[in-house]
Amino acid sequence: MKSHRIPRLQEELKKLANIVISQKLRDPALDWVTITEVVISKDLRYAKVYFSHYNNPATHDTIREHLIKTSGFLKKEIAGAHIMRTIPELSFLYDET
Repeated sequence: MKSHRIPRLQEELKKLANIVISQKLRDPALDWVTITEVVISKDLRYAKVYFSHYNNPATHDTIREHLIKTSGFLKKEIAGAHIMRTIPELSFLYDET
């Protein structure tokens, strides 16, 4: 039987990350940045967070650096939302699609 837990968690994390970036961070470098996909490892310890940006003049690397700097805040928000027991280690990747 295939578990529906990981896809559900991935969707929840994606929604939460987009809300945090768009409404709570107030970082102009992250304007127009969207989380397109979250891929969580089977053991729930790691999450690859894919982002894209529209109308943002910053480079992918600059945006990734800002996302890495804010990952602590993002993890705190994930913990506060009580979605998962363990908070995954986040890595940010530009969505090439």
